[in-house]
Amino acid sequence: MKKISIIRTIVKNFFPFYQILQNDKTVHLSFNNNKHERAIKKLQQEFAANLIFQERQISLAELRDMLSLTEKFSDFSRSFFISNGTRFQQLVWEQLCHIPFGETVTYGNIAGKLGNKSLARAVGQACGANPIALLIPCHRVVGHSGLGGYTGGLEIKKYLLELEAGQNESGMIRSE
Repeated sequence: MKKISIIRTIVKNFFPFYQILQNDKTVHLSFNNNKHERAIKKLQQEFAANLIFQERQISLAELRDMLSLTEKFSDFSRSFFISNGTRFQQLVWEQLCHIPFGETVTYGNIAGKLGNKSLARAVGQACGANPIALLIPCHRVVGHSGLGGYTGGLEIKKYLLELEAGQNESGMIRSE
């Protein structure tokens, strides 16, 4: 029987994210509780598993450390949720793993690396379908004239980018 850990993490009394680990490997990470609950149900339908529910708090420094981890796409490729993505989505997610901590690229840049710059909108949709947010860093992809979108919300995307750039040490989301 597989061990599946379900973890609700709160960053310094600020925002929660929901993480699913299967045999101690992250297979799903989301900011949306409904998306998280659907992921748990899919896993329960696919696998007989021992579910372990946990809650934890992490500091901003721990979040920054988590964001700075350089993981290869192959580390995630065995995830049930990654394997259920389309081939195009998987290619986009693999490209996201090459974006260095503290840097951004545009949707068009990713599309160009995949051979067709006109697929920028499709790249954005693949980013929105990313099943392992934060660790597959879709927040580092921006539009050519702004932040673009983010399933966790634009305030959180801006916050994460500022945190990576060392511009937001307070833990507060700044609105303009």
